Amino acid sequence: MAGRPSKPMTEKRLGNMIQYYLERYDQPAAHVRRHFLRKITQSAREHQTDTEALTEALDANLARLVSGGTINDARVAENLIRSGRQRGWAERRIKLASASKGIPREVIDGLMKTSEDAGTDRAAALLMARRRRIGPWRTGVDSPELRRKELAILARGGFSYGVARDVVGAGLDDLDDSEL
Repeated sequence: MAGRPSKPMTEKRLGNMIQYYLERYDQPAAHVRRHFLRKITQSAREHQTDTEALTEALDANLARLVSGGTINDARVAENLIRSGRQRGWAERRIKLASASKGIPREVIDGLMKTSEDAGTDRAAALLMARRRRIGPWRTGVDSPELRRKELAILARGGFSYGVARDVVGAGLDDLDDSEL
């Protein structure tokens, strides 16, 4: 069963869709543009219409929303940095996530430097280790194989070898009270 056919995209409908999307999701301008270009292309393919006028309308809507402050890449980047740190993400992983969202590298680099928790890859690695029950929070018997697996977990999380080695090799007695 194919479902009901979609309505053809118009400039008014596009504007309404963008507004509704931004009410639900706080996204950077590049991500919103990519998302709605896909929708415009899909509608043009289904209804054999031209995408040029709709693409111009999309760019005009985005310019209006950016200048009005509805779309703010810096705000989205701040939220991504904060939530990434709370999840135990490495700085490298936060940068990759923001790049995939279309946030300019200069914005992320500037916010990472001015962030109050800048340079806390060790703290983020400890948070990830606690959540995954590895390193100091390991409950099983310590073995070289297990340490290698734990290093791989932290490496996939974006942490450098030095930070991962420090966290995996640390015991609960080695940690400060502030790191627990």
